[in-house]
Amino acid sequence: NMGMQIYILTALLAIFEFRKKANLRRYARWTRYIRRWSLVGLTVYMIQFADLFIRMICTNLIGVDFTNRHQQGFGWSIYMMFVAFLFFDVLIRIWERFRFIGTFEWMMIQLTRLLVGRKQYNSVRMKVKETLYEVEPISFVQNEVLKSESQDTESIS
Repeated sequence: NMGMQIYILTALLAIFEFRKKANLRRYARWTRYIRRWSLVGLTVYMIQFADLFIRMICTNLIGVDFTNRHQQGFGWSIYMMFVAFLFFDVLIRIWERFRFIGTFEWMMIQLTRLLVGRKQYNSVRMKVKETLYEVEPISFVQNEVLKSESQDTESIS
């Protein structure tokens, strides 16, 4: 339910974003996988019909009918989830090599450049390298601690 999702999101923010001591470089490297998927979230949603082709291929290879939406059992469901996830992950990694050209996100950038004009909208392409590999982590807690210390110092003087 929605309440549990909000609770989990808040807990994850507390654990990862607002901890005082953290290896932010390691954290940025660890979250690269999540950032890669989030760069093309709209595209993955829009091409989810490709899941049908994956199901058809698995049906022909294994002999279990994955094309119907009825359950095949827990084990086969886990198998299909893994195969579909692996397919989309490989597809995203291949697309990354071409800077996600052709994705729906890329099309939105091109459409914006066309409608707004190149002078006003200067983004030529998706900033894949900067988003995935050159991330500058920010510690929110450290900034808040410094801010509160400076306020305490000002109030004392």
